[in-house]
Amino acid sequence: MDNAARTRQRVLALFLPIAASHPAQLYFCGAIVNVLVGVNLAAVATAHMTQGAAARFLVTTFNSGFYHAFSALYFIGIVAAPVLMGFALWRSRTVPRWLAVLFVLGLEVAQQASSAGPVVVVLFTLPFAAAMVLLAVRIWQAPARPASHTPPPTAIVTAPAPAHPQS
Repeated sequence: MDNAARTRQRVLALFLPIAASHPAQLYFCGAIVNVLVGVNLAAVATAHMTQGAAARFLVTTFNSGFYHAFSALYFIGIVAAPVLMGFALWRSRTVPRWLAVLFVLGLEVAQQASSAGPVVVVLFTLPFAAAMVLLAVRIWQAPARPASHTPPPTAIVTAPAPAHPQS
């Protein structure tokens, strides 16, 4: 295994247990940004406050530094995550490079699908759906390959130790 592969494996090994042991927190972070407007509106609607106080609460909440930083990171992640996943697919060389590119471009286009109607949404998501089907087929077939098709491990050849003259 080369150094780059070993490094990627170590990085994954570092973050996988963290993510696996805290999936609720990861889902919660995305859910907070996605439903923050609804939660704040529900809080204002059920709190017994004047319209002016409710408006100040909403304006203050959505203009806070925390909200801007958190939502900026969240929305950067929406774009950056597919690019990082595509880069990982590209570097892994387990799939053709065109499939890694199709995955990234297809997901980025699918994320831009508007609510202009089901036909438009389906057309925007077709490239990503095709990439996912092709990736699923490759993953499904991977264990079915016989071990005889894997390349043999390379032998490490060492030079013989130099002879020491007897004194």
